[in-house]
Amino acid sequence: MTEPKAQNGHTESLEIIAQAAPESLSAPANNGETPALLAAQNGHTESLEIIAKVAPESLGTPMNNGATPAFSAAQNGHTESLKIIAQAAPKSLGIPRKDSATPAFMAVQNGHIECQKIIAQIVPEALGVPVNSGETPAFIAAQNGYTESLEIIIQAAPKSLGIPGNDGVTPVFMAAQNGHTKCLELITQAAPKSLGIPRNNGETPALMAAHNGHIECLKIIAHIVPDSLGAPANNGVTPALYAAQDGRVECLRIIAQAAPSSLGLPKNDGGTPALMAAHDGYTECLKIITQVAPESLGAPANSGVTPAFVAARNGHAE
Repeated sequence: MTEPKAQNGHTESLEIIAQAAPESLSAPANNGETPALLAAQNGHTESLEIIAKVAPESLGTPMNNGATPAFSAAQNGHTESLKIIAQAAPKSLGIPRKDSATPAFMAVQNGHIECQKIIAQIVPEALGVPVNSGETPAFIAAQNGYTESLEIIIQAAPKSLGIPGNDGVTPVFMAAQNGHTKCLELITQAAPKSLGIPRNNGETPALMAAHNGHIECLKIIAHIVPDSLGAPANNGVTPALYAAQDGRVECLRIIAQAAPSSLGLPKNDGGTPALMAAHDGYTECLKIITQVAPESLGAPANSGVTPAFVAARNGHAE
């Protein structure tokens, strides 16, 4: 089978076809792919320019799954192709595929900054549109630490920085979980209240920052929403418990300042931060807990096990 000339970038051949059979330049294949889509997908700008002159409307025509030439260009980072499409079919830059992914979403996901800038100029609201799972371009940018992408989104669709996905996870949750401090700072400016929003299972950005030892992220959260450093997840686990369990001394100090009472709170099975620290011999963590929640050092879990029990069993003499 002979492959489409637009797909392979044969501009001279395409010019001959454009003169002899101009209508074929907008004719789709069985799956809905058009010459314009294939040219955009492969970054063949000269081919796309020929098609734009003869069949400009085809630059906005989607294939069967809803993907447009703009979608393919943005997905693959073909900036010049996207510019041509923006002139011929500007509204198509905001059209989603049937799974709800937009050109903006794909540009952010794949780190194509210049494509994002073009979309932001033409259809800025597209940078705030979520996919079916609820994830927004801001979510993807925060998850991956794409600070420049996030800066573009803040200008184009600032409200999207506080929008959670279907599981309740927000952009700030992802930034805190993965230790992307700069992204967290940017979100703090645009959507500060989101720093305390838990996901559906009750886990907060503070809890994830403490669990993974992201000290700078935890400091930012403590400054904006200090109460969230004491908030338990649905299973009763607090940032203090994770910090003690993992031996995160500096994280535990920050929590002790912001939410001191949480250092004595047990999770649903009765285990306390003191029990976790004693279990693995995290002496410095145990000292911090002793200062703010000394009574918890004698508190048993639901099984009856105490911090003294696990320290003796595991040989942690200190």
